Amino acid sequence: EKAKEKAKEYEPIKTAIFDFLKANGTKTTAEIAVAVGESSPKTSAMCRQMVEENRLVASDVSVKGKGKQKAYTIVE
Repeated sequence: EKAKEKAKEYEPIKTAIFDFLKANGTKTTAEIAVAVGESSPKTSAMCRQMVEENRLVASDVSVKGKGKQKAYTIVE
């Protein structure tokens, strides 16, 4: 039951992530976090869940000065 409550609580964040990526294409976790106003760890967790739900696809991108980072794209 608590898991369902948490899932409901996170759905608005997931919707914001999806909408941001739909409008802006592939973005890193840090870029998504800033856009949706959440911490990077929480955003990362939400994105990983969305990959498991087949809503997003993860890839590794090279970021100047930061090395490889995870980036996410919506599943079309």
